[in-house]
This record gives sequence, C-alpha cells and structure tokens, in this order.
Amino acid sequence: MVGLLPGPAGAPREEQGTTLAAAFARAVAVDPSRVAEAAASLHRPVHDEDGLADLLNRAVAAAVRWLPDVDFAGITVQLGRDPVTAASTDPVVLAVDELQLELGDGPCLTAMRTGQIVSADAITAVGRWPELAARARPHGVASFLASPLVVEGAGRGSINLYSRLAGGFDGTEADLLAVLSSYVSRGLADFAVLRSAQVQVEQMRQAMAGRAPIEQAKGILMAVHQITADAAFELLRIQSQNTNTKLHDVAAAFVAAQTRQPLGPHAETPAVGPAATGSPDFQSAFDHAPVGLAIADVQVTLLIVNAALARLLGATPSSLSGTSLFDVVHPADRVDAEAACAELREGAEVSSAIGVRLREAGGGWIPVTVSTTKVLAADGSPAHLVVSVVDLRSSDALRGDQRVQRG
Repeated sequence: MVGLLPGPAGAPREEQGTTLAAAFARAVAVDPSRVAEAAASLHRPVHDEDGLADLLNRAVAAAVRWLPDVDFAGITVQLGRDPVTAASTDPVVLAVDELQLELGDGPCLTAMRTGQIVSADAITAVGRWPELAARARPHGVASFLASPLVVEGAGRGSINLYSRLAGGFDGTEADLLAVLSSYVSRGLADFAVLRSAQVQVEQMRQAMAGRAPIEQAKGILMAVHQITADAAFELLRIQSQNTNTKLHDVAAAFVAAQTRQPLGPHAETPAVGPAATGSPDFQSAFDHAPVGLAIADVQVTLLIVNAALARLLGATPSSLSGTSLFDVVHPADRVDAEAACAELREGAEVSSAIGVRLREAGGGWIPVTVSTTKVLAADGSPAHLVVSVVDLRSSDALRGDQRVQRG
C-alpha cells in the first residue's frame, strides 16, 4: 500500500487541506497545462443526479487521458448500503469492480476503508489478492491503483485505475490523481448536500401536513374556550398524553367531530352536532375563531367563510361564498396549490398544508399557510374540506407554528 493522498479518512481537515494544496502546487509546477485542463473540465457544480453523473464520467475519461499507464478507469461510490460502480470507461471496469465486491477485498475496498491510495503492480497483486489477480488477468488487468473519495457524513468511494502493464503505476501520477480526486470528492459532497436537502424538504412537507389539523383544532378551541394559542395547544397535548395518542391524531379526531356531517353543494350552515367537549356548537366556534376558517367543496369552492378569513381578504363572508379560493391565490403559486388540492382529493392523505400568497383588498399579497383537512362521507369518498388560513405576518402565528413543530 502506498499512501499518496492526505492520510487516512480520519485525518484532520486542516492537515488534508494542506497536503492537497501541496499536491496541486507540485502538479502545476510539473505540468501546468494539464492541471489547467483538469480545472476547466471538472470544475462544474453538481445541482442534481445528472450533474453528478456528468462529473463522474468526465473524471474517468480524464484519468485515462492524463495519467500514465492507465488503460481502464472507474469510480465506485457508497452513498447507501452497498458500493456501486457509478462511472467507467470500459466494461472491463465493471467486471473487475464486481470481482472485488464479490471477494470482499481488493484495492478499491482497501482504499475506501483506509482513506489512502492503494497501488499494486502484478507481483504485489498476486501476493496480496491472489484470486482477484488470477481472475482479473483474463480481462487484461495486471496492475491496480485506487484513490479514496471520502465525503464526511455521506459515505465514501474510490477512483479505480487499471493497467495492462505488469509494472504499472510507479507513483509519478500521485499529484495529478490528487487533483482529480479533489474534484470528484467535491462533486460527491455537493450531491450529498443536495440529497440531504431533498430529505429535509420531504420531512418539512410531512410536518406541514401533520400540522394542518393541529392548527384547525387550536383555532376552534381558542374560540370555544376564549383561550390563547398556548392554552389551546396545551389542551391538545394533555389529551394526547392522557390517551397515549399522537398529537396529530388527537387534533384530527377533534376537527372531524366538528364536521362529521357532509355538506351539500348549496348548504348554508354546517350540519353538525355539538362539539365533542360539550362547548357551544361548531357554528359559534367557527364564526369567532381568530384564524381564517372555511368550509369548501372538494374543488375548493368556498361554501362558508368565517369573519377572520373575510377580514384577512378585505371582504365579507357572504361575498366570498361561492367563489374559489384559487381566485385569490398569487398566479405564481396557483399551479402548486391546485396540485396539492388534487393530491389531497384523490390520495390517501387526509390533510395537507402549503405556503402561498393570497390577494388582499388593496391588491397586495399576504403570505399565509393554507391547511386543509379532507372530511369523508360514509362511503369513504371526500365530502368536503375544512380549510384554515394562518397569516404568516403575525408574530403570534409564527410563534404558534414553532410550538406546534416542537410538539
């Protein structure tokens, strides 16, 4: 094993950076035009999977073109459970990489484990990996060189170089390989950040969907009991704890209890029974809720609108009845809003939430969170929607959102 790149994977970041900088400097001194070509070819930000694939394929092509004695090149990455060959210049690479994964050992896996370059001529390979060397020989591979790609917190990989020469890879390629490895490692790091961001977006989407019935239940409780948002949330939390039920499920059940009867297309008042808490009926809670509330059909045509939502939009409840909520959504947000509604209407989820801008009477745009809960008829089909609208300009609303997230 020959350690040519910055030490093991666990070496301090500062030490790795210093060693890599020295390798760049030496490579520039020896062959500045080739380093410039490397920078021009590989200095490409990774914004998605296609960008990563493009970078990896450029890197393996550059390895064959720039580094001495390289006949075949590939890149193995492990961003999940098992390593995979992500780019290659020849089917030979896939075959020899697969041999190493099958045997559980070889230059590629050793580089990934140790964080060091692994170089082996034909004699060294036979002594260390006799079965790999014997089975690789028919593919025309005699010498091996593997350079580690270590990405903190997102797996690792290696650049795998193969030579037909028995005495290939004498060490003169070390500095150029350092340049190559640094660009590929950066691309993998960018992709790891991208993938992490995608996961976070999905988690946020799920959190918003889970928060929708909580916000609606809070609004009803605040009106029914004339209490603050904190106190309303505490009632839900206590019920969740006492019944050993998730907070989301407690809130959803409470909202459903207020709207258990389906509304017809021309209904004027919600046909519901008394509130589950024995408080004034839903109509009173609905009318006096401090947050915007509406009952809508499954196409989001507003059937009944409370005073808070009407005030927010600078209208009256009666003038909004029969209109579509989409009519006051900002044009740039409407496609996403309609898609979210269709997904809720046709999918298995019972609630969703989305951030949009709504038009106020003066023509300005109000940033809001629109939370929607689907109420089912007896046959399981969507009967109508309960919609709540939270004005994000309100500091109280923002603090309430933060408390719900922590719950």
